[in-house]
Amino acid sequence: MKLKRYVKKHLEEMGINYKQAGKMVGISPEYISSICKGKIPSEEVLKKMAKSLGLNLATMLQMRLKEKANIDILAKDESPVFRNLMEVWEEMKDLSVSEQNKVMKELSQKVKALLK
Repeated sequence: MKLKRYVKKHLEEMGINYKQAGKMVGISPEYISSICKGKIPSEEVLKKMAKSLGLNLATMLQMRLKEKANIDILAKDESPVFRNLMEVWEEMKDLSVSEQNKVMKELSQKVKALLK
């Protein structure tokens, strides 16, 4: 199971939404949402989530490690296009979800225009 599914499933079982979870953990509802969509949070955030929401910290840390390793393996690709995309992703990861969506929409439109 992936971390995003583990967290989302737990929130559903608790019957709480992102706003409630964010308040309990001390982070924004948008950040909770981004975790449930695949963002890999820091260990510090995972510790807060485990303590506040009753999640298993060891399980989440193991999932985080595995998912980060998968990203690191992909990042070793020698394709310059892939490297550039990874650089863009690194710059975007601290943006809000809505800002990320806006950037991705603009990027997608530009790529489509170039391919025409």
